[in-house]
Formats: sequence, C-alpha cells, structure tokens
Amino acid sequence: MEYKKPEGKGQQTGSTGSEISIVRKFAALKDAKRLPGLPKEVTNKLLEDMHRGDEKSRTMVHYESERTVPETASGKRDVDTAEGGKIAKGSVIELKREVRENGGTKIITERFEIEEKLSGKDNIAGDVWRAKRYWDGVFYGDVVLKTPKEELKRGSTFALLSVYKDIEEEKKTLFRFMEHPNILSPSGEPFKYNSEPVIQMEYHPWGFNDYLRFFSEESDLTAALMTCAVQCLSGIDYMANKRSSEAPAGWVHADFKSAHVRLDYKEDESGEKGWIAKIIDLDSVMPAGPKELLGSKYNREYIDPDRFSVSEDGGIGINVEPVETVYSLGLLLLYATAKRFGVGREERKLSLIGENERVVDAAELKKRIGEARFIDEINFVKLYYANKFRRIMAGKFDHDPEPVRDLLARYSKLRQIRQNALEEMDNAKVGESIHPYVLAGIRECLRPQGERLSAGAMQEYFEKCWEAYLAEA
Repeated sequence: MEYKKPEGKGQQTGSTGSEISIVRKFAALKDAKRLPGLPKEVTNKLLEDMHRGDEKSRTMVHYESERTVPETASGKRDVDTAEGGKIAKGSVIELKREVRENGGTKIITERFEIEEKLSGKDNIAGDVWRAKRYWDGVFYGDVVLKTPKEELKRGSTFALLSVYKDIEEEKKTLFRFMEHPNILSPSGEPFKYNSEPVIQMEYHPWGFNDYLRFFSEESDLTAALMTCAVQCLSGIDYMANKRSSEAPAGWVHADFKSAHVRLDYKEDESGEKGWIAKIIDLDSVMPAGPKELLGSKYNREYIDPDRFSVSEDGGIGINVEPVETVYSLGLLLLYATAKRFGVGREERKLSLIGENERVVDAAELKKRIGEARFIDEINFVKLYYANKFRRIMAGKFDHDPEPVRDLLARYSKLRQIRQNALEEMDNAKVGESIHPYVLAGIRECLRPQGERLSAGAMQEYFEKCWEAYLAEA
C-alpha cells in the first residue's frame, strides 16, 4: 500500500513561535532513535528506580562479561556455577567466572543480592527476581534473574524437561537479538545455581504508559507515540528478518502488549543520552508459522483476530506471523492514548477457550472474531472523535486523514459515539491532543491482515508521518 500523506496541511490556526520551535525541539528525534525527554526531576526519579551503577563501571563490566570463558570451554568445574539455599529475598548468590585477559585468563567473583520476587503464581514461564549485581566487587546495577518455576519442578518428568527447555530457549532468544537497541538484552552470561539454569537480563521498571502521563503538549505526545511506534516496529521487523533453520519464516513476539514495552536510558552513537522503548518478555518469542491450538501464548486484549482461522469444513487453525504484532502494536498505541486522555473504551477479550476450559467450536469462534474486530473499530472511532473535538476546542481544524475516512464513513450513523466523545470533553484539558497523523498510523496497524503493511513498511509509514508533521510545524 502506497503511503498517502494525511490531508489537513495548512488547516490549523496561524503558527506561533512555540510551534515553529518544534522543528528545533525534536530535531534529534528525526531518526527516531530517542523518545522525547522527560522533565529533569522525573528523569532523576526513574534513573533512581532503575538502580544502576555509574556508566563507566557498567561499560567495564560489559567489556569483561563478553570475555567470559564458558564452563564448557574452560574445563573448570567451579566456574559458572554456585550452590546455596533456596532463592528468596535477602539471599545471596556468588559464583566464579573465568575471564580472558592479556592473552591469559583471570578468575573473578560475580555476586547477586536478591531484592524481591517480581513474578506471581500466574507467571508460568518461571520465577523472576530483582537482584543487585556485582562484578569483581564493582556494582553494575539491578538486574533480573529468571529460574525454572518452583511449583512446576515438582511435577512430572515431562513437565520438568519442558521447564528447562523453555529457559534454554529464552536464553538463546536473549542473545539472538541482543544487538538490537529496542529489544531486551542479557545483562551477563547465564549460570547454574544448585545445578539449575539461571538467566540474567537488564531491569526496566517503567512502562510506556508510565512515561506518557508526564506529557501534555501536542508536540510531546505526538512525538512520544510516533517514536515509540517506530522503535517497536524496528524491533518487530528485526525479529521477522532474523531467519534461521530454527525459524525459516522469522521470529514473532506472540504476546505483544503494553506491559511488555518498557523504557531504557541509553547513549547513542553521537554520545547523546535519552529514553528509548524496549521490548521485553522474550519467552513469548517463537518461530513464525502454524501452531497447536493450545500451544501459543497470547493476550485476549491485544491479539490480532486474524491469528485464528476457520476453514470451510469448520476446522480451526492458529498461525503466528510477524504482521500480527503490528496489529497488537496498533492496539497498544490506541489503549495508551485512550488511557492518557481518559477516553473510555469497550472491553474486548478474544479467546479460543469457552466454558469448561474447552476450545470453542467454529461458529462460536467466528462470532468472537467478528465481535473483537467490531470492538477494536469502535474504540478507534471513539478515540478519533475525542481527539478531534479536543483539537477543535483548541482552534485546530483538520481534514480527516485518508486512512481513517473509510472507517468513519462506515460508522457515520452511530451518533452515540460522537455524543459520548463530546460528553467526555467536560473533563478534558484543552490542548491535550495528538496530531491526526498518529491516528492514521494506528488505523493502518489495525487493518485486516490482507491489507496490513509489514512491520518494516509500517515503520517507514510512521517515519514519513513524522517528517510531514515536522514540515508542517
């Protein structure tokens, strides 16, 4: 689908000096490498919550960690492994590492002090802990440790092997995508504790919704949403194109949702520091292709309805494709914006499972798919009108962008949607809106799979929208 620049240029009220400064304000964001900056006091609070060591120490630890000699190559049985009591808050894990240095090797101690358990009983993927990490006595920062789930280890041998396999696959995934700046990376090498596998990864306590609530100006909100979209799409596209014998059609994040997009503070190639989006929960990444009906993770609020299929003979199928994550991203942006503006939305929960925890029949699934699509479109139209009325109140009059016109025409008779949007304006703050280009991008993400652009093409679409927005400003 060819990019069509949304109409409306020149329809706004006269530009002011502050509007013109948007170009300068966001010049560094043109390549979408950084999200808009947060207020200084907020940045300081978030950095404090991340509990990181100083940048020089972290760089040194990264450098040495990459030179760790794995136990399989070292031949030393006392490295990369530790013994001790059950992991709990306040416990300590210490292990030896063999590190290459000046043509030889040295032995150092890596230490983890367990701060808290992050996972709950519903987290079937494993037990997750926050821990302070020290490398040869140097504080690196807080990291996340993941171990096989304690309850599952007491199950059958098959269940136990499955738990270990999942941990091993997640370890591979962490290192497979570690070069991409917007995908969660390991903080160091895995190890064994009491003969069981442990993986470690970076700690990112704040999510995108936490970040978005600190902005009120249109320029900031527009930049935040567009940049988040570009960065996430870059990560999704990177996974899709990382093909191998294990994943000939690429990889897919099958449980993409708001909770799995976090914030990180990074320095780019130019030396500038700033916030970026980070895709986490990599145990939900799997090879693209058909899956068993009950063998694929998904979230009922974010899943693309096109993941499910019903054949003419009534057969039910499930297929995991990279383009599905584009749809989930569209819902993430939709939900985040609606929450930020206080716009109510209809609840949607699309699932294969019916009563008695059994898979529904084909007729019921078709009904559920249709209902989910309808709810997604209604929620989009509600947000669109809520944003449109906010802009009108602020003296900004836009033509409807081309990508949303078909949807608005389809629901033109549903006056109640517009009425609800007007009623919600009583609590709205004038000026808190986003540019229609963002909504045009969300609409493109939410098209049926046969009409939807790939992650790479959608990334380019948002980038062009951003360039058009800067040109107007």
